[in-house]
Amino acid sequence: MTLILYDKRTDIEIVLRYPHRLARLSEPGLAPGKSAPITLSVKARVASKIDLLIEQMKLMTRSGEKLLLVDDNTGVASMGYFKDLTGDPSTRTRTPRTEYVLPVDGIFICDSGVLGVVRGAEECTLSGGAVVVSDDGACGGRAAALGERDANIYFSVEEDLLLPESNYTVWVRAKDTEHVVDDLTIGVYDERRVASLVSTTESLTGEYAWYDLDLFVSEREFILPCIRKNTQARNTISVDLIALVPL
Repeated sequence: MTLILYDKRTDIEIVLRYPHRLARLSEPGLAPGKSAPITLSVKARVASKIDLLIEQMKLMTRSGEKLLLVDDNTGVASMGYFKDLTGDPSTRTRTPRTEYVLPVDGIFICDSGVLGVVRGAEECTLSGGAVVVSDDGACGGRAAALGERDANIYFSVEEDLLLPESNYTVWVRAKDTEHVVDDLTIGVYDERRVASLVSTTESLTGEYAWYDLDLFVSEREFILPCIRKNTQARNTISVDLIALVPL
């Protein structure tokens, strides 16, 4: 289970894994247009890593820019703002396992009246030779590997959940091995009309990063975000998470 905060302007990504509830959204969690307390118990074997994390969080609170928050435990994603950060590195404690621990609290303010959704590779549909593989860099330890041309991964917004008419962003966390130019397409389709609504191509790097595509959704559209490998070039694209989030 993973909680991610991402600031596009500064390109800062904070990934907090919490197999033992080390980081969590306090109850009742994210709600449209509401504030959600975030309680973190950050662990690191090197004290300087905790110091860096706190500085990154402070930059997020000062940037004034919308942040992407992804909680793959609940499948919820949202744009919003992080504020009221409390966490003094000088108060960190040492555990018997020689880990440093620091309690951190903050508030995440959802900026939309509708929550977005996020799906991991194992929750999506794979086609064209795409397979799910183990990947230590992926949030859930598994990613979709796209090694052949037209290999793709997608998920469908449930048929009983028509999205409100609004502007949305598709977010994709991905990387590749050979850095082939424009080898990834982020596309959005209308399932009922089998029509492409919007698409863009991206050139990736060897480290996981976020890529995005904006679109407008009308009430008549059933949305299907799809991530596809474009070329025959030798290159394996790894897709970790796909999120669809209202602006």
